[in-house]
Amino acid sequence: MKKGIMLALFLVLFGQTVVFAHQMVIEPLPQQRIKVYYEGGTSSKDINITLFDATGQVVFMKKVDEKGEFDYSRYSKVDSLIADDGMGHRVMWKVGEPVHNVTGNERWIRISLIASTLAAIGYAFYERSKRKRLETILNK
Repeated sequence: MKKGIMLALFLVLFGQTVVFAHQMVIEPLPQQRIKVYYEGGTSSKDINITLFDATGQVVFMKKVDEKGEFDYSRYSKVDSLIADDGMGHRVMWKVGEPVHNVTGNERWIRISLIASTLAAIGYAFYERSKRKRLETILNK
């Protein structure tokens, strides 16, 4: 039984196939333009851009163009912006700051930590139930 659990644990942790999920990325362009696209390079014309001033007030809202680009040069008070596709992908960028995107390595570390935590919890419950079974057998 213990070998089976160890094999299952090994398969869960190391037998994973690569899954290509995508995140939304904001790429600053010259002349106060941005390009919004998904990690694979595709874009959507349904992405809403919301511009904010330094106090957090909405300055303007509009969708990106067909190429996923947006020109905010007409709005001088823009401090930050949010791109939202309405399907759960949302990214914020503060104008002038470098863009930070989660890399594949960071994602792998997060997935490994979550999987390890779940495996440890499962193993703890397995040991607890095994101990209770032994107590039940010994008390008979």
